[in-house]
Amino acid sequence: MSNADAPPAATRTDAGPVRPRAVTVAFWLWWPQLVFQAQVVANLALGTVLAAFIGGPAWDILIYAVPIGIPLAVVTVLEARQLFRLRGGSRRARVILAVLAAVAVVCMIGYDLSLVQVYSPGSGTIASQQGGLASLAPVIARDAVVVAATVTATVLTFTPSATAFFARDRGADGRD
Repeated sequence: MSNADAPPAATRTDAGPVRPRAVTVAFWLWWPQLVFQAQVVANLALGTVLAAFIGGPAWDILIYAVPIGIPLAVVTVLEARQLFRLRGGSRRARVILAVLAAVAVVCMIGYDLSLVQVYSPGSGTIASQQGGLASLAPVIARDAVVVAATVTATVLTFTPSATAFFARDRGADGRD
């Protein structure tokens, strides 16, 4: 079959519905969140490994690395799995990702607000004396991009075209 005989790109030859552009864009907009979370997990794991080499008081990292790192790793894997299910048209995945997005956005904003408090002049911390609020600009800019991408991805999955895609006929058992 030559390219001239090929069906147009928007036409599907199988029985499945065409995935709306909103769902495809949402799928890709979720990746900054996943990459950010994976980076945090990797940094916590690296800090734990380095603490093992240093020993002594360095083991204090376990106070926050384990209770944050392990659940975050589990949530990151869950998000990745749900993201691929979302691309396939799962309504359940859309709801799960919306809930996880809300939690992630609240946590990231809370984290940034705590950083602003720690880095503020007059807070008495070493961070406020060394760099001040100006040193937070790259962190807050990165977090703003991740939050914007996550919120946009979530909103896109609830647009009319995406809603029609998720509401398509599921068959006799009604499962997605």
